[in-house]
Amino acid sequence: MSETGEGWIKESVGKYVPGLRVAARYIYRRGRLYWMAYERMMAPKVFPQPVRSILFVCTGNIIRSPLGEVYLREKARIEGHLITVDSA
Repeated sequence: MSETGEGWIKESVGKYVPGLRVAARYIYRRGRLYWMAYERMMAPKVFPQPVRSILFVCTGNIIRSPLGEVYLREKARIEGHLITVDSA
């Protein structure tokens, strides 16, 4: 084809289109993975139904487990969960 016509443009673009399609597929799939991870991370966290009691055990710091117990007990009371919370 001649250099003055539009044929060389179509030929040049035709060489790059398959590569662009592969790159676009890769970016799309990667984006979907990131979006799925984001949705999973941002989903509301709820207590599973079978949980009835929670025991905090802390080694090395005598205030950490009682503090966790008080915090979770209050949080569960506010949200209306009927669970038993203790610390050892």
